[in-house]
Amino acid sequence: MIKTASLLCAIFALSASPLTLSAEDDDRVKAARELLGTMNFEETMEASIEASLDAQMGEFAQMGLPPEGLTELKKEMLSFFMEVMTYEEMEPEMIKIYTDSFTADEMREMTEFYLTPVGKKSIQLLPKLTTQSMAIGQQMVQERSRELQQRIIPVFQKYMPREPAQPAPAAPVE
Repeated sequence: MIKTASLLCAIFALSASPLTLSAEDDDRVKAARELLGTMNFEETMEASIEASLDAQMGEFAQMGLPPEGLTELKKEMLSFFMEVMTYEEMEPEMIKIYTDSFTADEMREMTEFYLTPVGKKSIQLLPKLTTQSMAIGQQMVQERSRELQQRIIPVFQKYMPREPAQPAPAAPVE
């Protein structure tokens, strides 16, 4: 019992103490933060969300939603995404993505590129290009959606129960 209590205390003490980064990790985090700043990540993220919503509004328009409905829907969705996906909350996650994928030197090279005229142009155009490429892919899949359904329905039929699962009985109250 004492060994268990000691072990739990040690685990708690370790989990409660702040983790220290190695110099290499600290360098990578610094390089990632600099890269995100150079990429104007906050503004790029907002532009990407807007571009994505514009594409979605096009789909809703095709479904018959009137212009005033599209305007209101976009406003609500944009407001929601801006509340949920704040830069302050996204930055640590983005730093982790970059530090897991690139060395500090690679991120510094990317930063140097994004400081060039072509790099700045690519940052500016990336949200639009991403939205356009997603729309192309979506159109290609939509044109063959019947084929996709024919291919995936057997998989669902194989692995999904034919009747809805019954909820588990409630645990007895003591």
